[in-house]
Amino acid sequence: MQYPLVILALFFSLGVLLGNLIKLTFPWLYFFTCSFLAAYFLPPIKKIQVVLFCSLIMLCGAVMMRNASSLAANHISRFTYYKSENVVTLQGRIESPPEIKNSRTIFVLRAQEVGFKKEKIYCCGKILIRASAPLEVNYGDNVILRGRLCRLFSFGKNWDSYNKFLNRQGIYCQLFILPKSKIEKLRQNTVFSLKKISLELKTGLEKIIFRHCSQLSAAIVDAMVLGEKNYVPDRVYNTMIKTGTVHILVVSGFNVGIVGFLLFLLLKLGKVPRKPRILLTCVLLILYCFITGASNPVVRATIMGIIFLLSYLAERDADIYSSCAIAAIVILAINPSQLFDIGFQLSFLSVISIVYISPKLKSLFRLESVRARLFRFLLEGFIVSLSAWAGTAGLIWYYFRIFSPVAIIANILVVPLAALITLCGLSIICASVISPLLARIFVPATEIFVSLLLRVNLFFANQF
Repeated sequence: MQYPLVILALFFSLGVLLGNLIKLTFPWLYFFTCSFLAAYFLPPIKKIQVVLFCSLIMLCGAVMMRNASSLAANHISRFTYYKSENVVTLQGRIESPPEIKNSRTIFVLRAQEVGFKKEKIYCCGKILIRASAPLEVNYGDNVILRGRLCRLFSFGKNWDSYNKFLNRQGIYCQLFILPKSKIEKLRQNTVFSLKKISLELKTGLEKIIFRHCSQLSAAIVDAMVLGEKNYVPDRVYNTMIKTGTVHILVVSGFNVGIVGFLLFLLLKLGKVPRKPRILLTCVLLILYCFITGASNPVVRATIMGIIFLLSYLAERDADIYSSCAIAAIVILAINPSQLFDIGFQLSFLSVISIVYISPKLKSLFRLESVRARLFRFLLEGFIVSLSAWAGTAGLIWYYFRIFSPVAIIANILVVPLAALITLCGLSIICASVISPLLARIFVPATEIFVSLLLRVNLFFANQF
């Protein structure tokens, strides 16, 4: 078997899919899993053992999926049968940095207690909080809120997709805070964790970027380096969706790869020995993952990057198929519902498409015979872009009804510009630690690259 880890990941994924489709209760799945595990050690025939082992892996995936989708008896979503007109009192801890946009506040609360008139019930689970006004609350605050508790709304396909996304995060209901309702803070910033430290560090880094760059350039750099898209104007975001280049505004494998390479290079220049250099790069990548908010794309990219680096630590040749398989198993073991996430599907499909299709296209175009370096570089970029587009075009059409061949050419120009902007943004941050005057050296280049990026996107959007 050439790629055993790939086969393992496929059967595990199939089990997750079956666990989502077949609504067997957890005890039955657990019984079947134990039965297959016992049978695995009985037959002496290897072929039967292979079949049983694959079935066992598939059942493990199904068990994890059913376990992940099972809610506790006192989960906050189980109390939404009360009429939404009734005002409830909810106590809990803020689990995400509050987002304020268009004078509205949205954040996630981990519920601890819910009150209905004179009755108070201990509860658990995450709930989406919506307020029609800006709120002065922070991550980690323990608060008491008053509002209407109800299920997630569903007004069409877009809402259904968003609700499914929230379900994958463990959110099944929402609370609308009453207008002019006072929020009672029990304890402020009581959480001392890596996430809290990372969020504070992210805020400090954002201030550095906005202090040195213009508003629009800072918004683009902030999105590429720190994963904060709230400051990117809607017209810019929509233009990038049209050209198929919006992925550069999301911190993902592309950005994590640049950061990982830069960290590894700096540690090498600092003459850090090889093994400590690899381990320290992994630790810093984890910190970067938390700084950018530990979103699903960043977590996926970080896991894949760490697995790739550890393969060198084990002194083995890095195999991208096996690395992807290990990353998929780890991600699905943590949260099996990620299998149904569009980002999960697109990220793995694009990587596999590039690795599988690119060599064939290079052979077809006879890339090794091209002597002109500039033309060879452009042709190689075209091949990589075409491979990624060919592998993901069907999935993008299925989910978004977007078919954009112009994305092939646009990405050839946009991706190098995005890499330069990311490097400039990181340079501004690193230089600011030494001296604010030193950071200004990189500002003109940043402004030029951002301007070129926007012009290129606008040009291709007009051709759409």
